[in-house]
Amino acid sequence: MKSLSRIQIGLYMVLLSFPTILLAQNTGGRPIIENPLGKTNDLFAYINSIIDAALKLGAIVAVIAIIIAGFMFVTAQGDEKKLETAKRILLYAAIGMVILLGARAISAVIINTVTNVDNASR
Repeated sequence: MKSLSRIQIGLYMVLLSFPTILLAQNTGGRPIIENPLGKTNDLFAYINSIIDAALKLGAIVAVIAIIIAGFMFVTAQGDEKKLETAKRILLYAAIGMVILLGARAISAVIINTVTNVDNASR
């Protein structure tokens, strides 16, 4: 039974590697690595794009958490334990959004400070 599962894992690994083998492009011997963060070539733009992606993902997670907390509030029917759980979920969702927005603000301040220092030194 164990050998069968190892064979299955091996087959899955081979099948999962087919797209990389079959979709490979001939670039004349030079590998082409595309920038996954867009058309930016600046460190600050990379940082901003990473934080923007985290903010978008965090906002989606926070909205889902708020919906779940609201559902728990409605279905608690006076049960103190369920109400406390719903309050905690709502609190953690709010704290997470504050942290994400704070990270965005702190990165903006750092980027502006470094840019101003760099411009002043020239």
